[in-house]
Amino acid sequence: MFNENGIQLVKWNDSRREKKNFYFTKAVSCSQRHYLEITRLVPEKAKKILTAGCSQGDLAGILKEQDKRREVVGIELDPMFAARSLNKFDYLLVGNIENMELKFPTGYFDCIILNNVLEKLLTPRDTLLHMKKFIRSGGCLVLNVSNVRNINIINQLVTKGSWLYRPEQIRFFSAGDIKRMLVSVNMTPETIDYIKDSHIPEPVPENKILPQNLTADDINELQAKGFVIRAMPCIPLSPSKELTSIIVVSCQPGPAGCLESIQRCTPEDHEIIIIDNGSGNDTIKTLAGKKNTRVFRVDSSDFNYAAACNLGISVARGRYICLLRPEATVFPGWLTHLIYHLENNPDVLAVGPADEQVEGINTLSGLESFAHTRRISNWQKASETDSLGEGCILLKNKVKEIIGVLNAGLPAVQDAVSDYCRRIKRAGYKLLLADDVYIHKGRY
Repeated sequence: MFNENGIQLVKWNDSRREKKNFYFTKAVSCSQRHYLEITRLVPEKAKKILTAGCSQGDLAGILKEQDKRREVVGIELDPMFAARSLNKFDYLLVGNIENMELKFPTGYFDCIILNNVLEKLLTPRDTLLHMKKFIRSGGCLVLNVSNVRNINIINQLVTKGSWLYRPEQIRFFSAGDIKRMLVSVNMTPETIDYIKDSHIPEPVPENKILPQNLTADDINELQAKGFVIRAMPCIPLSPSKELTSIIVVSCQPGPAGCLESIQRCTPEDHEIIIIDNGSGNDTIKTLAGKKNTRVFRVDSSDFNYAAACNLGISVARGRYICLLRPEATVFPGWLTHLIYHLENNPDVLAVGPADEQVEGINTLSGLESFAHTRRISNWQKASETDSLGEGCILLKNKVKEIIGVLNAGLPAVQDAVSDYCRRIKRAGYKLLLADDVYIHKGRY
């Protein structure tokens, strides 16, 4: 039987009463959903919220109490739970989120909450990908997930051969699993809060099985029964329309891979300035005739990296100047994200990619995949630094008037770069490391 709202009801015949029928919703003892931890990650400005796994509607009630102007839509698989929570939502859908047709406009919701939902899905990644399209630009996704990397679960499995889980749970996730899944659908994990397991004392008892060299974050996860993650959709940045002058100082055996990666991965308006010491590289000869490439040849006997860079800087026409080492390989999005950090930080004169060595990846496709993962995982994130690496530095053109050029009296590359960074800092400007940009240095 269904009520006027389409909610299925259960008929109950009580033999103790005289043939009177009663309709009821089943009483369920739910585990604590940690609603306050969830709502803490919901932005105050969020007015349109979709919450799936709404159970008896307690979370919706809190969201409404926080702001009565909010429109809260619910999705619940269990019709009995839905019947109990119906009056707490502006609109309530009953069914399986994996095969439910949602008739909301693209980008309708400010925030979507999946409350202990992913663990019960056959295709959690596909569901995330589908739900993502309903999040507006600047909106967020909040996930409440049970933690399989719980020390009690691990200890019980190893010492007693017993695996503890709820019958309805068919998927098991650690925080790392969820982060990787989010990145795979182009969403960046922004904040994670661990929900403490009250059955685990602090510190973790010595008789518990623990690996060595754990970080503080590892310990927090091992002590958690679950975690709440807020993630943001990564909306591709618009390429800059301003010209960037990319200066490559060529030395033996020549920057073939570097130049090829620039051509392949730099749709932004750019010019390539090659300072060549007579390497005789075929790629340079090919590019020399292209419209956006200029080659300046210098006497190898007078070859000096700083002096060569200064020559490139003196003829650069771009609003931005990039000093790129010939052994560097760039990947899609590199220049747009570096420019983003320069433009959004007026007191920054120079930015470079985060310096990270990659072990065990020796193919171009593998490195490109790593660069993509890093970009999504650290979307639009940067950190202030005292110095930049020599592999790649993006400068604002006005650095020529404020700081001048590199010190040609310093023959070592890193010495010349470090000196330039110190001069920028002394002038009162900042340096940034772009955490969302990876540029490979060396062969692969």
